[in-house]
Amino acid sequence: MAGRRKKAKRERKLSERQIAAGKALQLTWELKGRLKSFQMYYLRIGAMLARVRDEKVFSVLDDVIQNAMAVTKAGDAFGNPA
Repeated sequence: MAGRRKKAKRERKLSERQIAAGKALQLTWELKGRLKSFQMYYLRIGAMLARVRDEKVFSVLDDVIQNAMAVTKAGDAFGNPA
């Protein structure tokens, strides 16, 4: 009888360890998934910031080009070579 109790106790401990290991694996996968989500958010935010930066740079460049073209045309209007 004592042998069966020890075996049952050992099996119960083993199953408790398996349950704990299963919970740890589940937690690990959940954290891994969240990390991947945060990485994707970080990349999306970086892309949005780059887009805003590029729009500002291109708007400034467009103004510079338009001003240069206006100066060139104004020079032509006064008979000055370009």
